[in-house]
Amino acid sequence: MSVRSVCQDVPENIDRFVDAARERLGDHLQAVVHGDTEHEEYTLAYTQSAFCERYEIEDATDIVEEHTLEWIEVPYQESLHPTLGDLEVTIRIYEDGVNVHGWRWDGESSIVIVYLDDDVSDIPWIVEQIEGLDETDG
Repeated sequence: MSVRSVCQDVPENIDRFVDAARERLGDHLQAVVHGDTEHEEYTLAYTQSAFCERYEIEDATDIVEEHTLEWIEVPYQESLHPTLGDLEVTIRIYEDGVNVHGWRWDGESSIVIVYLDDDVSDIPWIVEQIEGLDETDG
């Protein structure tokens, strides 16, 4: 698995998402990672210095790998609720931060992960933006 450094090969729709999120969320936005769970290739599209201070690149790679393992659970979760359709977004709220995972926004194995501080007020906006990623050019 590889995590590429910031701003390398960032699709246009992710770049626009990061710009909009930075404008709306300011310092609440900690990092944005996008990638492909099947090929285990990820790009750190945005990171705030505080995020980098908390996590070394090796730690960030391990964290993203854990999100990839979570992908394995998605079909099972969907089978529990077959009338609801595909699982599109999962949200993890921790004491000191929030992780929002967008699944399959640009193909079957795509993922975007948004890391926030502990402010949960903009989660609906983030979900709306993630759901709109597939409607824009890649």
